[in-house]
Amino acid sequence: MASQSEKKVFIVTGGASGIGLGITRYLSTQQHPTLTPAHIAIFDINAETGLAILSSLQAENKSTRSATISFHQCDVSSWESQAAAFKEVVQQQGRVDYVVANAGITEKGDLLAKEAETEEPSKPVLATLDVNLTGVIYSTKLAIHYIRKNGSTSSTKGGIICTASNAGIYPFPMAPIYATTKHGVVGLVRSLARPLALEGIQINALAPAVIGTSPS
Repeated sequence: MASQSEKKVFIVTGGASGIGLGITRYLSTQQHPTLTPAHIAIFDINAETGLAILSSLQAENKSTRSATISFHQCDVSSWESQAAAFKEVVQQQGRVDYVVANAGITEKGDLLAKEAETEEPSKPVLATLDVNLTGVIYSTKLAIHYIRKNGSTSSTKGGIICTASNAGIYPFPMAPIYATTKHGVVGLVRSLARPLALEGIQINALAPAVIGTSPS
């Protein structure tokens, strides 16, 4: 059974930039005198950026009570890549407690682009769907699998936070595929909330509007 003093392990996808980096940085600075410092695993497709952020955060958090941090290169749109990264974290840390399924990209392609009358319709570019929705589904599935293994002395074994958007609640004509992915994330979270709660797993979504973030 997990004790209150046991280390908690967090995974943050897209954790090396933007909102994900903000979440990673926040988690890395949280300290409690009676709890074992957490471990934060950063998942990101960009190894160069990820390793630079890892080094920077480790330099920022030199306290013996600070969280430990690791970087794992991961393409969230690939099941095999995510599954391998999750497995690596479990092998190194022994467990997963909280997953922030945050990785996402902007609109790719133009769904409303007009072809010339003599042209065939162009195939939609679905990279945004692959990362923003399929990737979140993969993260959620893997999170559930590993969090289920946690014993708990409280009513909660762990939790999942998915980054949606206000474009997942309201129409967003300027980026319809992006909006579709975020509507999908909201629907996924709403649909899983009750059955997961019965297992002691919390799942929630964030729905931010436009947020200014620095590149590092």
